[in-house]
Amino acid sequence: PAENKKINGITTERLKDRGIPMNEFLQSFTTAFVDSCDYICAHNSPFDKGFVFSELERFKLPLWDKPWMDTCVDLPYPESMTTRKLTYLATEHEFLNPFPQTALSDTLTCQRIFSMYPLEEALRRAQSPNITVRALVDYANREKASKRGYRWNAGEKKWIKTIKEFDL
Repeated sequence: PAENKKINGITTERLKDRGIPMNEFLQSFTTAFVDSCDYICAHNSPFDKGFVFSELERFKLPLWDKPWMDTCVDLPYPESMTTRKLTYLATEHEFLNPFPQTALSDTLTCQRIFSMYPLEEALRRAQSPNITVRALVDYANREKASKRGYRWNAGEKKWIKTIKEFDL
């Protein structure tokens, strides 16, 4: 769709020229990478996991039986670092994501940020359940929630953020 092209720059012509069918990609990716890894890491992993699992189910392929790590919540960011947008996190870590919203650039940005934190701490955090907390603020005080890293959930009309259970 045109709105996707605006975000990622991928045209229909490029897909026809360089793309492969999704089921072939998923089978190849699973064999080449997933089968030999201990964890799957993504930025905002619930989004990626939902997308990937729906595609695996659509093609009647086995779901990946690996634990997921999420660079939004599984890295021990300093309390002063409230953003979780990947491009902003790159800047907070003193580098730029040169081509945001492209798979390769976002993956390299995620990897670079991840590499700045102790692996043992990220693994420990990944094993703690995620919980969603709500900020109890009225309209006049919404900036307090925003500054503390809460996001406005328009559908539920509340300020929320996901944290690790042991951080509560």
